[in-house]
Amino acid sequence: MKNIDLRSLLIGILLTTTVFFGIGATSPDDKWDKRQQWQVRYFQDYEIGLSATRGWEPISSHIKKGGQFDEYHILCRKRTD
Repeated sequence: MKNIDLRSLLIGILLTTTVFFGIGATSPDDKWDKRQQWQVRYFQDYEIGLSATRGWEPISSHIKKGGQFDEYHILCRKRTD
């Protein structure tokens, strides 16, 4: 029968609680609340490298099939408040 070393068990518990507290820690100046306002916009694939997309965060993409060429669209969001 194997024995569990008490010191190793305590070290494991300490490290686990440290990780959980580290993940849950936030600072008071974080602006995450339920009243956030986001602006959403589609960009075409050739616009993504341009300066017009500065501050926009990509969240989704899709391909619009049609004609000779397929259009690639990227859905982006930007905080407005």
